[in-house]
Amino acid sequence: MRLSPLSALLLLLPSCQVPPSRDLVKNEGLFPPIRYQARHRQTRRLFVAPLVDARKPLEAFEKGIYPISYTEDGFWERPVREMCEDLLRREIRDSGIFAGFAKDRESADWVLEVELTAFHGAVEERIVGRRSYAKAALHARVLGERGTDGKRPVLREKDFVVPVRGGAGLVLLRDPHALAAAGFRRCLAFLLQDLDQGGALVDGEAPRKTEAAPKRVVPWRARPASSRKDG
Repeated sequence: MRLSPLSALLLLLPSCQVPPSRDLVKNEGLFPPIRYQARHRQTRRLFVAPLVDARKPLEAFEKGIYPISYTEDGFWERPVREMCEDLLRREIRDSGIFAGFAKDRESADWVLEVELTAFHGAVEERIVGRRSYAKAALHARVLGERGTDGKRPVLREKDFVVPVRGGAGLVLLRDPHALAAAGFRRCLAFLLQDLDQGGALVDGEAPRKTEAAPKRVVPWRARPASSRKDG
């Protein structure tokens, strides 16, 4: 994934300024805290499995004719997978959805497994001018409490995909790195909302909503009333 020459132009700052951090965890200009607050606070402890980088090679041309330049992971101060995992943990912790984090799978009430399936910005060369855009995507799976057989049921499985359009122009474009960060921020916001609503639904405190089940989606499974713990 390359965008080196263009990156230098888009991110050029006056020499008297200190360049901003290229770590999304440290740079609130690129990634403002989401500050999502739980509407249904759970007593469960969550184990967040290490984030898996499942990104695949990207297409070199749009519609077979328009060349595309992609952002490079080397632009960032730390590996993308590492930054995104830190942001995932930070936003879940700050949201208050769960009582806390479990140290391992065995001691957890629920387990969250997340794959990073897209995280890039891009500039597409058109016949006249250019356009910038980005895409971020996560695949999340929530495993519930262990059953008598020792296995954890899949409570939820869903993709969170956010494309971001940056507009078109002849010279100046929105920074595709910032667009990628914005897309990932929205993905996390949708995931937080889903975890919050799912916890309420599983606890029987929210009505089940009918939803079309796209590919690789497991709807939230509400716990039967007979198996809910008192208090």
